[in-house]
Amino acid sequence: MWEWNETIVGSYRGVRGGAWYNDASYLAASLWYGGSSGGGDSGIGFRVASLVPEPGTIVLVMTGLAGLGLKRKKS
Repeated sequence: MWEWNETIVGSYRGVRGGAWYNDASYLAASLWYGGSSGGGDSGIGFRVASLVPEPGTIVLVMTGLAGLGLKRKKS
């Protein structure tokens, strides 16, 4: 999936990435491709990023163990 980025050249917004139908050369970070943001294309999208970090392994394990402890108390 090509992804929109912040680069704007003229009336074109930059896209980077590649899609399932492209070969590996399209994955290079140095490759820039311009797309018209007014049109639609099934191969172009965007990624939603968050500043909230994903929970680490320890947090997930502790949450799972706490859940098992609560389940045993109910039984």
